[in-house]
Amino acid sequence: MDLNGTLKALHADKWSLALYAALAGVTLALLKFLFRSTTEDAIDFSVPVPEQCRPGWKGKQLQEPTIKVCMQRGTLIGTRVGKVEIWAP
Repeated sequence: MDLNGTLKALHADKWSLALYAALAGVTLALLKFLFRSTTEDAIDFSVPVPEQCRPGWKGKQLQEPTIKVCMQRGTLIGTRVGKVEIWAP
C-alpha cells in the first residue's frame, strides 16, 4: 500500500493521519468502557426440599396427575389433578 498516495487522497500529512488513528483508538476504548457489562456476582442460596418430596412420606398422594403442554407454543394447555380438570382456552 502506498502511504503517500493515501495521504494525497485524504489531503492530510503523516501527523494528522496519526492523530486520527489515536483519536479513533481513544474513542473505541471510551465506548468499550462506557458500555461494559455490569453483571452481578452470584448469590448462594438453598431451598429446602418439601416434606412431600422426601423419601418415606405417608401423606395424601395425587391419583393420575397430568399436565398437557402445547409443543408449538410452549404453553400450558391444561392440568388434571385427581378428579379436578383445569383447561386453558
